[in-house]
Amino acid sequence: MNTKRNTGKPKTNAETAVAEVPISIAEILEPITRIGVETELSRYPIHNLSKKGSVNIQITKRRPDGVLDLKWEVSYSDRYGQARQMAYKIDTIVVNRKIDEAGRPLPKFIKIGNLTDLCKALGLSAESGKNRAIVKKGMLQNASAFISAKIKYRTTSGEEKSLEAGFTRYSVVFTGEELPDGSEADAIYIVLNEPYREVLNNAPIRPLNYEYLKLLAPSPQRFYEIISSRIYAALKNGNLLARISYSEFCTYSALTRHTDYENFRVQMAKVHRPHLKSGYIARIIYEKNLDQSNGPDWMMCYKPGPRAKAEYMTFSRRSKLAESPEVVIEGKAEIILDAEPQPVADLLAATPMAEHPLLEELTKRGIGLAKARTLLTNLTEGQQVRDQLEWADELLANEPKKFKNPAGFYVYVLTDNVMPAPGFESGRQREAKQNAQARHDEEYCKRQQQQIDYEEYCYYEIERFAKSLPEAELQEIDVRKRHKMAAWIKSFSQMTGENQNSLVWNAVKVEIKPRVPLISFEEFISRLEQGTLLPEVAVIEPEMPVKASKGPARYSEVVNGGQTALWAESGVVESQENRRKKAQAGLEELDGVELGRRRSAARNYLLTAHPDRLRFHQMLDEGRFEEFTHECEEQVLADFSVTGSDGRG
Repeated sequence: MNTKRNTGKPKTNAETAVAEVPISIAEILEPITRIGVETELSRYPIHNLSKKGSVNIQITKRRPDGVLDLKWEVSYSDRYGQARQMAYKIDTIVVNRKIDEAGRPLPKFIKIGNLTDLCKALGLSAESGKNRAIVKKGMLQNASAFISAKIKYRTTSGEEKSLEAGFTRYSVVFTGEELPDGSEADAIYIVLNEPYREVLNNAPIRPLNYEYLKLLAPSPQRFYEIISSRIYAALKNGNLLARISYSEFCTYSALTRHTDYENFRVQMAKVHRPHLKSGYIARIIYEKNLDQSNGPDWMMCYKPGPRAKAEYMTFSRRSKLAESPEVVIEGKAEIILDAEPQPVADLLAATPMAEHPLLEELTKRGIGLAKARTLLTNLTEGQQVRDQLEWADELLANEPKKFKNPAGFYVYVLTDNVMPAPGFESGRQREAKQNAQARHDEEYCKRQQQQIDYEEYCYYEIERFAKSLPEAELQEIDVRKRHKMAAWIKSFSQMTGENQNSLVWNAVKVEIKPRVPLISFEEFISRLEQGTLLPEVAVIEPEMPVKASKGPARYSEVVNGGQTALWAESGVVESQENRRKKAQAGLEELDGVELGRRRSAARNYLLTAHPDRLRFHQMLDEGRFEEFTHECEEQVLADFSVTGSDGRG
């Protein structure tokens, strides 16, 4: 393998094209380009998104009686290999775009373009022969991926269809080769195989943001394709969170599934990072769960960010979002499946009969005005008129020929106070359920945040306690732990000295923790809500710069990438006003690069480690960018008053 380092011009070939591209919040304001992707076959994985190693894509589901209900298997060509990241980008960025542009019904074969066109679409140098060869191989890998499927899907008309076949999706005809109609190909064409073409012509289409797809690395892009429909549904229905289980995500993305929390967390952090940076996701919550085999699993909950909201409004052609319920939670949250009905008598007493909304609901269904007033006057206390009308609407819509006099049927239902059939859900009940779910989600988010705050409190108290110990005692624990972990650390040949020191320091804190007088979680929450928890400290987890010969560093030495941990040292404390004036004067003397570094550190701190970080995320969600910039400048000033011009406390 060639490991030569390129110290000249940055590479723009296929080996670097699928690397993660940094995304900024500002890009949310860029135009959103729609691409339509069919909703059925695209749900299932075809590509191996890992850079090395093989993957066995095999999904099966059986009914309780053992009958096979779903099968999806993908086999690759021995000659061309597994369809990996480049093949995936070709499929999703180039081929899907051409299929979408072709319209419906699709022609038998579709022009893709020449190799130069493909390289440019993928952000590669078209002059590189190596790039052209890799793109050509990716096309052949896609064309040779054999699918064995047994699935059911719904068409655009709502009809359920079955697909049980073994097939490849399309064949590739390169420039100069013969097309099915006998003509010579003037570019690269794909020839759609019939099972695939039939699904494309009949399956519903869902919108994705094409420009955003191009920015993402393969694994984050696959996540976007899977979660986007759930984010869309959450925004449409005014729900706080969109959900998907980790096991389901791994199944439909063909990623390795881990059963321990740490590996799961690290894996998903890489997938989530660009979506958090771009503002597509505002917040992530993990909920421990079990899969169908009672194995470890996690429910992943996502709060849509400003990018997701912008996409939804663009694709749905709406000028505003559905209102998420504003709820105030007191005590333990409960999911209430039904709302407290307002008595009809109160409605009638509070509203003039001629203007009453229930009167209009009856008359627009064909009931005469006099009869409608009589019905409303003689209703039973607590009678759910709207529920009964909606239920009657559904019956009439499903079997219109059965009812010769629809207005008479409405009168019968209201006069005899006929209850809707079990299982019928009215609009009022749906709204109550959504509100209850929103209350539950809000309480869950609050509890998760409290747990994070408590963990930060424990972390800080352990650090503070360790700081108070004599250097000799810390040195003795460090040496003992380093000796005990020596063999284990040695087995990781690639681990840097900095990482080794960090591991040893964590082991030291584990031994110290039982000696730290920590308050209970319940007492912590009580003090936090009463405002009596002191000191209030912004905890930023540092990488401890521990030298092997000296043991753990003192806390006055801790600086993490320009983000200074704000631990106050003992000694004379200046007045806040004097420190602010000095800091303002010092900032004016900094050059642009240093000031930019400090502003970047302040933004990161406000969004990731500040105790009130949810408020700053809300500012960005609501587009209050000037207010957020002001908060950042105040944080820069506060940091400078502590750290000084050299960036250290």
